[in-house]
Parts: sequence; C-alpha cells; structure tokens
Amino acid sequence: MSKTTIEILKEARELIAKPNGWTQGTYARNADGLIVYPNSHHAVCFCTWGALIAVDEHQESFQPDGAQPALDDVTNGNFVAFNDAPGRTQAEVVAKFDEAIAAEEAKEAV
Repeated sequence: MSKTTIEILKEARELIAKPNGWTQGTYARNADGLIVYPNSHHAVCFCTWGALIAVDEHQESFQPDGAQPALDDVTNGNFVAFNDAPGRTQAEVVAKFDEAIAAEEAKEAV
C-alpha cells in the first residue's frame, strides 16, 4: 500500500529534524560527510528531496501531486532551491515541512 502525502512528509521531516540530519547540495551524506544514496543504510543526513526518497522510493522523479508539490507550494515553487539556498538553516527547512503538513491536513479536513 502506498504511503499518503502526509505520511511521506511527516517521515521525511523526522529524518531532517534529527540533530545533524539535514544537508545541502546532495541528496544524502553518511556520518563522515561523504555523499551516499538516500536509501543507503549509511545515510544519516538528507536534503529535502533526499529525505522524500529515503521514505518513499516513488519520489525519485517529480510527481504531479503529493509531497513534492506540497513542499513547492510553501517554498515559492521550488523546494530544492529553498533547501540549497546559501544561509538556509535546518530549522527553516523543518518549518517548511510543518507548513506543508498543516496545509495537507487542512485539505483532508475539507
């Protein structure tokens, strides 16, 4: 059974929210800071898209609905650019996940 958009967003948020759980410039890194694939058991920190891939392999390519557009909606249309912007912080990225989750939950409540 496929995960819901909210489940994907919440699980990805959990990965990124961990201490040192977030990165920029690549999907994922291991404990030594080396680039690894997000589904690797060595991955310990993730960019926004890497976290989505880590929790749901169907996120590898852009989906017309679901977690990717939900994050785009709260990041002015490009969650990847938002994640990788110079000076961006982990807390800012986690806050965007919170916004996307709240927006998706509001849609379900209607």
